[in-house]
Amino acid sequence: MWRTPPVRYAISGAMELWSAIIGLTSGATTHVTADINNLSSSQSYTGPDAVHIADVATIFSKFRERIENLLSAKIKIFQCDGGTEFKQIMTHHTDITYRMSCPYTPEQNGMAERKHRHIVELGLANMFHADIPLKYWDYIFESAVFVINRLPNSITGLISPFECLFKQQPQYSFLHVLGCSCYPWLRPYAQHKLEHRSEICVFLGYSTVYKGYYCLEMKSGRMYVTRHVKFDETHLPFKSQEENSSPEPIPFSTTAVLTVLPSEPITPEPLQQQQQFPLLSPHTPAVQQHVQPQQQATNSTQNMDQTAPTHTMLTRAKTNKLKSKTFPDHQIYNSEQSKSAVFEPTSYTQASKFACWRLAMANELTALAKNNTWELVPPPENSHIIRAKWLFKTKLKADGSIERHKARLVAKGYSQQEGIDYYETFCPVIKPTTIRVVLTIALSKKWAIKQLDVNNAFLHGDLEEDVYMEQPPGFVDPTFPSYICKLRKALYGLKQAPRAWFSKLKTFLLAHKFVSAQSDHSLFILQTSTVIIYLLVYVDDIIITGNNDAAIQEIMHSLDNHFSIKNLGDLNYFLGIEVTHQNNSLHLSQTRYLKSILHRASMTGAKPCQTPMQTGVQMSKYSGTAMDDPQLYRFIVGALQYATITRPDLQFAVNKASQFMAVPTDNHWQLVKRILRYINGTLNHGLHLKPSAELALHAYCDADWAGCPDDRRSTTGYAIYLGHNLVSWSSKKQATVSRSSTEAEYRSMAVTASELTWLISLLSELKVNSTQKPTLWCDNLGATFLASNPVFHARIKHIELDFHFVREKVVNKELYIQYICSMDQIGDVFTKSLAKSRFTMLRDKLHVSENTPSLRGAVNEELSSEMEKSSTG
Repeated sequence: MWRTPPVRYAISGAMELWSAIIGLTSGATTHVTADINNLSSSQSYTGPDAVHIADVATIFSKFRERIENLLSAKIKIFQCDGGTEFKQIMTHHTDITYRMSCPYTPEQNGMAERKHRHIVELGLANMFHADIPLKYWDYIFESAVFVINRLPNSITGLISPFECLFKQQPQYSFLHVLGCSCYPWLRPYAQHKLEHRSEICVFLGYSTVYKGYYCLEMKSGRMYVTRHVKFDETHLPFKSQEENSSPEPIPFSTTAVLTVLPSEPITPEPLQQQQQFPLLSPHTPAVQQHVQPQQQATNSTQNMDQTAPTHTMLTRAKTNKLKSKTFPDHQIYNSEQSKSAVFEPTSYTQASKFACWRLAMANELTALAKNNTWELVPPPENSHIIRAKWLFKTKLKADGSIERHKARLVAKGYSQQEGIDYYETFCPVIKPTTIRVVLTIALSKKWAIKQLDVNNAFLHGDLEEDVYMEQPPGFVDPTFPSYICKLRKALYGLKQAPRAWFSKLKTFLLAHKFVSAQSDHSLFILQTSTVIIYLLVYVDDIIITGNNDAAIQEIMHSLDNHFSIKNLGDLNYFLGIEVTHQNNSLHLSQTRYLKSILHRASMTGAKPCQTPMQTGVQMSKYSGTAMDDPQLYRFIVGALQYATITRPDLQFAVNKASQFMAVPTDNHWQLVKRILRYINGTLNHGLHLKPSAELALHAYCDADWAGCPDDRRSTTGYAIYLGHNLVSWSSKKQATVSRSSTEAEYRSMAVTASELTWLISLLSELKVNSTQKPTLWCDNLGATFLASNPVFHARIKHIELDFHFVREKVVNKELYIQYICSMDQIGDVFTKSLAKSRFTMLRDKLHVSENTPSLRGAVNEELSSEMEKSSTG
């Protein structure tokens, strides 16, 4: 069947405004007026009827009959504004309670107003996308309502309003792009067999009366309603008409022009008069481009484009509540610098509009040219050319303030081919346990701890392979535009770049009499008769400490001459870890990092709880229904893994959550939310390190038995102390099933002994010798007897031989095994969920405490200084 689009004129009220703007109206008016009030029901389902405002009373009567018949429930409350059209409803339907918003107070009817806007915006977006004429707006708005009713939303628990009402999931396979070309089957409409079986039409939406599509035949203006349609969603007829009727575009040159990057905003000039920025040509050595000093970066921030957007507009949510204004701590909204702080460009085009980012790119290119990173060559035949990209990052200080704006040219290494562009990629980094051990030694011996950062570290690595890359985006050499860069040095993004940089640094340190530790290859040790220096490397971040400040300064000077380093002073912010110095002790925390996790999970305002896990609850991988967004679960749990570097109190809960990464369910997500609530109440907590007179190792190991309800495997947990400080801990499910609690504890003891053996080797290389042998505390008598004597042979004959090396350590007196009662077992916190009192007690023994630096020292210093001034005065 077909019908001509209805033309109806407004009578009064809001319809007069729509008529004046659009020129005609149609039955779609209901979707922006009266029938929207059915949103007051618990299921937000927008009615599909087309009405005039003058017909509200009649339509509401029909709507009431339909909804009460559908839901077998009575309408009790009717929410509306003060429109006169609703007075007829009040007169005829006296058994309903009416609620009206105050005059000129639309926010009191927020749900209807928000849905009104939702429908209008979706309808207009569909029209503008396909350039559909305004006279068809009723069909488009009707289709918008049709789609909205089938979209999951947060109000209905991420299910669609359609499913709420009809208890079945809607079908999405029949949805198509509005305004696209379609070909309806027209044989039934043909007057004879020689007519076309179909004509090209425009798809204008879905019929709510017929189970079919609206198809507009543009030549005759007929509107067909049919279910037999073929769609071509790549072709938009109305848009094609406008493009064909538009004037010819003005041709422009796409040749990239290379320009200087000044610290002031660029004024448009003729292309022939722009100064060109030289890159490395095939006939000249590396060119050093003059740029302004780095200290001008802060001032240049104020000269950025004033028209750039500074924030994203916040809109009212569908729940009739305003969105919470949660901003990152480092964003300073009351200054001009906030424009660059908030906005981190994603491309050269965006970055070129800001003076601070232009200067950052200039500094990066200068460093590349100074380092002789590449040479321009003609593209070799059959060569694999890697593309390049600009990355931009606002570097922050520990307090969240802006340190500098960093631009980095990177290679798109994901396109590299193994065996052609690279061979080996492994690069060692310092272990967190090694960092804690070195910090403990430095504190105990009262050594200064310095922090260094290598500028453009990866650019110092030498490449062994022939790697070709395109010229930097926005900086193509106009003399040789078709040439490519043959890389001489490693570049960020290359798969082999970390390995090449570490090899270069290692060669330099070995030449300066450092020795690479065998227990941790990123630890370098310099020892002479009077000097001992430790140097820890994590990619381009370096910690250096030792007993001779002059020797440390000499090493830092040599590093600066060879690589160009930045001396960051005393250790205060390393790899996202905030280091606070407190009365000859250190407090390691990750407050800012944890806040970012809470923000990502939308739990910044969550109610805090006292423990990370609820007691008495066994988590199974089969419990609950699958999450709609498993990526969020994996992201949050992965981020929490890094947080355990300074938060051993989170280790067991995070390890438990990590076991459900494959198919997380809503029950597992509740576990993660519990962890986040605990974090929200302990944001300032961290690991406390203090000096120790005796640097001896002692450890606590524990295991539950068959704690996993799915595979009945046990969990191993241990805590190892160096002196007073906790330096190593773990919570991990065992690889095999244990037949008894003794076996589970014995396996845990073996794992702990392995870690102790590695720590003994590390301390030996660090030249730290203790008169005391390591002690391992276990709360299972059977396991302690088994470690000392080959008892219970019938129960342990199936245990792998490598676990029996514990007995060998005990026989050789390299390890002491001692029994400890379960109440004093610190390892309990790594194997099971605990009640508040016991958890808090064990957390204190882990030396996890709140960062509350005392102001008493500062106050005393201030008072003494004032007293000196008064006495001298």
